[in-house]
Amino acid sequence: MKSPDHELIERLLHEEESVALDFKRDQYEFDGADKKTKSELLKDILAFANTSRNSNAYILIGVQEVPGQRCTVVGVCNHLDDANLQQFVNHKTNRSVNFQYRQISFQGVELGLLEIFDQEPPLFVHGTYGKVARHAVYIRRGSATDTASPDEIVNMPRMSTGSHPIDSPQLYLEWADLKKKTPLSSSIDVKSLVLDPKLPGDTFEIKPRYSTERSGLLSIRIPDYIFNMDINQEYSREIISYSSDAALLTPVGLVVRNVSGTVARRVVFKGSIAKFDGLSIRDGIYKPSRSRDFYMTSALSYLHHDGSSPEVSEYGEQWTVEIDFGDIRPRDETWLSDPILFGSKEPGSLRLEGSLFGDNIIDPISCVLEIQFTVERRGMCISDVEQHLTEDWDQPA
Repeated sequence: MKSPDHELIERLLHEEESVALDFKRDQYEFDGADKKTKSELLKDILAFANTSRNSNAYILIGVQEVPGQRCTVVGVCNHLDDANLQQFVNHKTNRSVNFQYRQISFQGVELGLLEIFDQEPPLFVHGTYGKVARHAVYIRRGSATDTASPDEIVNMPRMSTGSHPIDSPQLYLEWADLKKKTPLSSSIDVKSLVLDPKLPGDTFEIKPRYSTERSGLLSIRIPDYIFNMDINQEYSREIISYSSDAALLTPVGLVVRNVSGTVARRVVFKGSIAKFDGLSIRDGIYKPSRSRDFYMTSALSYLHHDGSSPEVSEYGEQWTVEIDFGDIRPRDETWLSDPILFGSKEPGSLRLEGSLFGDNIIDPISCVLEIQFTVERRGMCISDVEQHLTEDWDQPA
């Protein structure tokens, strides 16, 4: 099953450059480049943002245009950082430009995709930057970039179909690595390890310690758990089950970014995932302890921190995911505080489809994220469990 990004790239490769599409063989020079060089990228983004069209525009990087034929996929060796790019563009313009950069793996190579969303023109810079002139309004004419005339600026459509009001926040949801605080993309690969068969349930059973009690002429050896009732006699089975879950499940985070100049009020994400055989989704797993009445909530060694926690539920033929992100400041981002745990015992893919809602989000913002699963299988070893054992564990029986 092809991902939505793969289907989009394949479609674009068969199209020609236009007011909604441009091809670049080489990556834009950005990091360490001078103003003149970096202004080429700024100018292209503004031109697409100002041009009237019926869909989003794309700059596809890492392909060679072949007139009349499918473009040749070349690939790129480096990528632009979306967060840096957002700051670079939107600190210079009269208001926020709505766009997104993401990297896509396609046919064994990496491509860069700049998506410029339909929005209200005109957009321009406050001061001259490299080749981009102060207050100049750039547009696309066919496959070329040009400067709009005064008459064209006056007649630019206001609030064309699909654009957002200036006071409506624009948000983007992506998978994320919470430990590194790194956005990933809308489609990621996850590897699940299936440990089967498991170790025998009594492999890590607690060895009782005995004390001797005398009753007249009799000496009775009594195991300590007779008096120490808080010992968890199911610890061995539970820690084996926990270790199996920990191998299967991979923690994946989410980040929502506000790329507009408006505060997003009380943002909530609601989404769903269709079930398939072998799929497992959790918002946490419980790590057992030797103590009967003490369990640690664990999301594979993640600690709680400021942010938003996911609520994962199972209903009929689907999983539901709900997250309260709260308020998100202009040009800021909010990270999920705890990951969602994903695993599959069979190769396949899942789609998280949903929407972002908010007090000042006029139309719910649709989101589609995808995970591709690969699966490895082997029998469980002692070492698979040892890393999860509590410090007071005796040796295996």
